[in-house]
Amino acid sequence: MQHSARRITAAPSLTFLQDVFRERAEARALLYEACVYDLHEAVDVLQQAAEDNGLIAAFGQDLVQVVMASAFHGTVRSISIEVETLIDQRSHASGEDVDDDDEDDERLATSTVQAVEYLIQQNDPKRLCAWLAKHTQSERLAIKRHFERRK
Repeated sequence: MQHSARRITAAPSLTFLQDVFRERAEARALLYEACVYDLHEAVDVLQQAAEDNGLIAAFGQDLVQVVMASAFHGTVRSISIEVETLIDQRSHASGEDVDDDDEDDERLATSTVQAVEYLIQQNDPKRLCAWLAKHTQSERLAIKRHFERRK
């Protein structure tokens, strides 16, 4: 007995497409977090999908950006927390005895601050971790305090 394949010819609803887009955005955010894509690669594909599927025409660019921002917000925030965690772990693992006062900031070179800011902008936690591993506990604590004060 043969069954013929049934074709679905109806176009998917905009609600369905919006849900699929949200899921794709969350998946791309995870791939971005795993360093599979840089931020531009991850977002550009989503933007093109929103255009191709008519989401921008139906809902507007603002809604599309809100969906993407919500998907990536947790990822970017988790990278920031990961940086702080890496600094803490490296500091505790080194076993160095460091005073917890502001004089560490005075010993922190401007080039060090610029380097860590650059690495954070690159959104590459593995590279940042390797870079932090090459610095002393006092430098890592000074870096952490520097960014805590900037919040």
